[in-house]
Amino acid sequence: MTKLVELMAQWRLLLGVTSESSEHELIVIVQFMYDNFKKYTLADVRLAMNWAISGKTEVGFVTQKNISSFYVSKAMKAYDDEKRIIYNRLMAEREKHLSKMEDINKPKITPLQKAESFKEMIVGMYDSVETGGIFYDIGDMVYNWLKRTGQLKPSKEQIDAAVRYGQDRYYQEKEEKSLRQKLTDTIDPMDKENRKKKYAREFIIMQYFTVKTIGEIVDKIHPSQFEEEEK
Repeated sequence: MTKLVELMAQWRLLLGVTSESSEHELIVIVQFMYDNFKKYTLADVRLAMNWAISGKTEVGFVTQKNISSFYVSKAMKAYDDEKRIIYNRLMAEREKHLSKMEDINKPKITPLQKAESFKEMIVGMYDSVETGGIFYDIGDMVYNWLKRTGQLKPSKEQIDAAVRYGQDRYYQEKEEKSLRQKLTDTIDPMDKENRKKKYAREFIIMQYFTVKTIGEIVDKIHPSQFEEEEK
């Protein structure tokens, strides 16, 4: 208790309190500290004092002629709040760092793995077209691949047919509020014109699927086509 009394006397001096505080008054404040702030060490109290004096924490001005339990209480609570803010910031920075390190250390997917995954996706889409199920090219991945690898060379008639299909499909599904529209609106929201264009691109894909077997399509998928994504 003696060291805490000495610290209270030092705190009073740093605050610029001109009137003398009796030892009894300081002991009363220290007893108040023991009763209400048991979790704090002497180092905590000293840091709370330094933060209050330096303005790191806001506790207001001392209007009393003597340091009071009320003032010390405000300083300790402000210290607690500031420490919580610092802790939360450090935890957020720690989580950010751990997340970054996890991304750095995460095994990269190889071009071969990407190619195999892409094959599985195309097989699933091909089967959907064959069985008349829900067909959706997420992110235009299949369309872009077919175009990038030079497999799509639609004629003007095919393009016009695709545009008409996109328009008709959009208005049909809008009127029916079909399951497909609810699904596509959820996973890939877009405006009316972009939706029509997407349906038109899917029409091109479906036309391509009708003239190619799944074996012919899969044979054209090679890991080298996915190497650029690694750079």
